[in-house]
Amino acid sequence: MGRKKSNNKTIFIIIHIIILVIICILIFANIFVYTKNKEYINTNIHISQEIAKKEIIFSNNKKEIDNLNSEINKINDLNNSINKEKEDYYSNIRLLEDKILKGESNQKIAYITIDDGPYQYTNQFLDILKKYNAPATFFVLLKPNRINEYKRMVNEGHTIANHTASHNLKKTGIYSSSNAFISDVNLLNNWLEKNVGVSTTLFRFPGGSPTAGRFKLDIANTLKEKGYNYVDWNVIVGDGSDALIKQKRPYEWVKDQIKGKDIAVILMHDYCLETLQDLPKILQYLKDNGYLILPLTNKSIMVN
Repeated sequence: MGRKKSNNKTIFIIIHIIILVIICILIFANIFVYTKNKEYINTNIHISQEIAKKEIIFSNNKKEIDNLNSEINKINDLNNSINKEKEDYYSNIRLLEDKILKGESNQKIAYITIDDGPYQYTNQFLDILKKYNAPATFFVLLKPNRINEYKRMVNEGHTIANHTASHNLKKTGIYSSSNAFISDVNLLNNWLEKNVGVSTTLFRFPGGSPTAGRFKLDIANTLKEKGYNYVDWNVIVGDGSDALIKQKRPYEWVKDQIKGKDIAVILMHDYCLETLQDLPKILQYLKDNGYLILPLTNKSIMVN
């Protein structure tokens, strides 16, 4: 009887231990599950917060992009408007030229064309042109170290035109073949587009169109297919050679050469100190004698 009681007591203890172990397991399991759930919840909260932050950033970026696109559209509209006004302006110049040649207008036009630059005097030329409110046409070469001068020409309303990249008049240079000349023109135009942001459809043969010899027509016709036209000149200032500039001053050359010309294309160079010195007198003389100083355009009657 005593042994039976002892066994029952032992079984009772074992059962209680098992129950206690089960309870402990359940408690630890609940704690583990709770911990994991809490981590999961915290992770989800963190993810939700990050998503919310990303959505705010995305929303702000979208607004910035929308604002930027709006500004770009405004700039494009403005450029289109400017280009339209420029086209109208150039067309009106051509109409005026027609009236002058038909004797229907007493107005006279002078085109200041400045070749071979930019040079060390270019900024001083630009200063004087600005003072006299005289737009010019610069037939430029490729000179990467003068990029500020190119940009100033554009910013101050002058026309940039193509005078080939190299102005190489040697036998192996631009007049060795039509392709050599056209490649030089393309080289300069591509550089101007990339570095100055302008493209031109007006060019001048270095030395004048007769210098191209037997290649002249082929060059002119090939470039015309690409939208280019060329122009020579009918007035010089004598700075194209030492012999001419020694004969008389640039101002005197203009006075003598411009007589009887209602539309004058004046050739000068911004490497010549004498021309720089006489430029104010030349511009004043043109204004005093009824000449309207304009930039050359592809539409001009003087352009071939």
